[in-house]
Amino acid sequence: MIIFGKKSTHLLTEHLFGVKCQSCGKEEIYMHIFSKYVHIYWIPTVPFKTIEISKCSFCKQELEEKQMPANYKTAASQIKSKTSPPKWQFIGIILITTLPLIGYFNSNSTKRNERLLIESPVAGDIYEYKKGKDYSSIKVGNVTTDSVFVYYNEISTNKMSYASKIAGYSKDSSGLSKQALTKMHEDGIIFKVIRK
Repeated sequence: MIIFGKKSTHLLTEHLFGVKCQSCGKEEIYMHIFSKYVHIYWIPTVPFKTIEISKCSFCKQELEEKQMPANYKTAASQIKSKTSPPKWQFIGIILITTLPLIGYFNSNSTKRNERLLIESPVAGDIYEYKKGKDYSSIKVGNVTTDSVFVYYNEISTNKMSYASKIAGYSKDSSGLSKQALTKMHEDGIIFKVIRK
């Protein structure tokens, strides 16, 4: 469920000198400028409207822009031109656009790092891999110039996050070429590399 709504924030208040209240005739009119914005989960996302409200401090009459006489509207537009929505009201739109980009670049960086680890295996590395419909892990035992001797985990799980957490590596090692390991990673069979 996405919680969203609208809010407003006060930007500026100015006294309208020489402008008489249409209700009481006193020169006590103040123009209040507000910025309305949309929020998602109470995070300001984007401002969408500036509103003006006039208020007489003597008789307390309040008028919205559509109710104001022409001389109020002229003053309101001059005061409104001095304001702009605060930058914090754009925080949500900034987050919405930058977080996916950060995630994308971080994901690519992780894949590049894993590829480098696969291409230069070290004894003790653990590779999480897909085994049919289940998941398991491979532990690197020994590395030669072109081969890697590994111990397959004899236990598998149906949860990807548990693939390297279960203990049950075979006592007998199996040999794989470095090219085969790289191919398994490129094909998505090996999906995570852990180097301690």
